[in-house]
Amino acid sequence: KERSESRTKAIFRISFLKNKIVCSLILVQCLKMIYGSCIVFVPLLGTRIGINYNKILTVFAIVGIANMVVSFVLSYISNEKGKKKFFIADIAFDIIPCLLFAISDHFVTYILGVAVSTIKDAFAPISFAYLYECLDEDTTVTMLGMIESASNALGIIVPVLVGLLWEYSYRSVFLLGALACGLAMLISMKNLPDIRIQ
Repeated sequence: KERSESRTKAIFRISFLKNKIVCSLILVQCLKMIYGSCIVFVPLLGTRIGINYNKILTVFAIVGIANMVVSFVLSYISNEKGKKKFFIADIAFDIIPCLLFAISDHFVTYILGVAVSTIKDAFAPISFAYLYECLDEDTTVTMLGMIESASNALGIIVPVLVGLLWEYSYRSVFLLGALACGLAMLISMKNLPDIRIQ
């Protein structure tokens, strides 16, 4: 009986992996995780170019307040325009700070990158809601578990590789983040649905 149940679960998971939407979401989340591993090095970049942390914290505070307002407005608009556009915009906006950090060697470009990477978090609630809408209601928990498991597995290796890349060239780290976001955006545009799956 136990063997039968294990086999059923295995077949169940494999059938999910044949689903284009699920596979696309796994790829997108893995690519976003690569971006996340790259963006972790932003404070080190600030230290490298001699940025005053008091100024950085001030920018975070100001942008955080703006974030709340923008998030509320975007949540309202997304119900009218559809969440997929905002999900893609969320990923696309991640490319901008990565490119700014890649060319950053002084205060202005660094702070601008920090501001953009922070204010784009206003898209996060919409992106999370869209993720749920892409999945079948009856199997959402299982599929989300698979998506997160794949991302977490990659998350064990990628930070180490990004750290090694940092030693070679800090600009390459942020260019890698921009590339990952670009690929995630293209996959989302091509393979993810515009409406809720019934």
